Amino acid sequence: MLKIMINGYTGSQRGYEGAFKVMKFIEPRNINAEKVNWLISERARAIVSYYAEYTEYTESDVVDKLLLNLLEDKNFIEWIKNKRNNKRVIRQLKIEQLMEED
Repeated sequence: MLKIMINGYTGSQRGYEGAFKVMKFIEPRNINAEKVNWLISERARAIVSYYAEYTEYTESDVVDKLLLNLLEDKNFIEWIKNKRNNKRVIRQLKIEQLMEED
């Protein structure tokens, strides 16, 4: 962590105790992105494009965030729990904590 000075005052000057704020460093995204070869409808592409414009995210970020929301589907999680060899799927989707719930 990094301490930054506020308005030129340090924490040791009289009346300015705690003048330092702690700055958190930016973590790398490490998304391990990979191009995919999917066919999607023109309407779906338009939705992603306009939503990206609206949110000021990239189209890739919008798709990534929307797909991650699928992990909130309780039936999908239950289906994964009931799969015969689900350890690889659980590890790959990073949903270990969801498997412990219930």
